Amino acid sequence: MKRIGSLLLVFLLLFAAVPASAATKIYESGWSVILHADSNWYILDDIWYETSYKTERDENNNLFIAVEDFSAIFKCNIAYNPADSSIYLAHNGREVWQGLDTSVMFVDTLPYPNPAAYISALSGAVMIPAEPYASVLGYVGSFSTTPEYAPGQLSLTHPAQAYTLNRIEVNKAMQMVTVYGTNDVGYTKPMKYFLCSTGNPTALTPNGTFYARPLTYAAAGNPWYYFKLHDCWILYCTQLFGDICFHSVTFNTYGVQSLSQSAYNNLGHPASHGCIRLMVEDAKFIWENCGGLPVDISEGYYDESLQNIKQQLLRARSSYSEYVASLVGQY
Repeated sequence: MKRIGSLLLVFLLLFAAVPASAATKIYESGWSVILHADSNWYILDDIWYETSYKTERDENNNLFIAVEDFSAIFKCNIAYNPADSSIYLAHNGREVWQGLDTSVMFVDTLPYPNPAAYISALSGAVMIPAEPYASVLGYVGSFSTTPEYAPGQLSLTHPAQAYTLNRIEVNKAMQMVTVYGTNDVGYTKPMKYFLCSTGNPTALTPNGTFYARPLTYAAAGNPWYYFKLHDCWILYCTQLFGDICFHSVTFNTYGVQSLSQSAYNNLGHPASHGCIRLMVEDAKFIWENCGGLPVDISEGYYDESLQNIKQQLLRARSSYSEYVASLVGQY
């Protein structure tokens, strides 16, 4: 009976603070774009930006925009192929194809009447009709003229979207963690990017696919955990395999004032004893939102766009003393 009671106690401790289920959703708020006719300027969520080429419009008030400007504004994969004089767009699992100077747009192989794309006589840019293409991306809106701006403007809005978290990737080559989500139409995209420190050369983080699950915490769900093997404290520990976990950067003693300066400064470089160290808030996000998700750990690969994101995160990171101050009173 004593052994059964002990096993029951261990079971209760293990599952006292189970993170949220894998069905956690992240909601992206809607946004708006206003394109001005015959202009280099547009407004994205009330902020003015400049395009590379002026927009143009025809006698039917169709507003045309350069392919490269459309790609930058709407953040989609679209390009002009001079080999067959065609425009190709891929986004959210949908594909669009249109030949230059043809008035048919093929959306997922189905033909739709559409203003013809063309090469601008003024700039030499390949111009596409903004509104039909934007509608494929989920935008709605219309062209209008006002006394204040007689050439007219195309106002487009995109509704809010919900993404269900479904996978985590640990790229050891980049020392980055990416959390992915999928929306209602099956489109998957990165939702969160985190700097990390995986195992140092003497304690490599294992490769493979694991599942995020809870570890032993304090009975009341206290996120602090004492890592006896290495005599340090950590926050928000999510187990993957054996002693391999996601957790915060280490603390020398109990309390945020004892944050290890070397652990904090080494984020973005291999430095752990095999676990995956994160900023405290990032470890908390996984602990609270990613229970049950598959976690793919690999040697990884170099990715230029991911490198740019990593550099942005490094530049935005507070100094050690500022970060410690920001933690005081929260944990």
